[in-house]
Amino acid sequence: MGHSSYSREEPGGEHREGKGDCTQRSIFIHPYDDKAVIAGQGTIALEILRDLPETDMIVVPVGGGGLIAGISNRSQGNET
Repeated sequence: MGHSSYSREEPGGEHREGKGDCTQRSIFIHPYDDKAVIAGQGTIALEILRDLPETDMIVVPVGGGGLIAGISNRSQGNET
């Protein structure tokens, strides 16, 4: 008899993963739609601007949007 794997987000941001009867409970942190993640990504802009204050442009790859949101907020002097 095989075990099935599963992964699901539950109400309140809790995330459950498991195999068969074994389950783990953990907190799901969204990879790009979370203020703390976006603020953390913004530190990249702070480091660039600190090391290269004459910077006119920062080129950022876009996937989920957290990296660009954080860098754009911080490079414009905003806080997330």
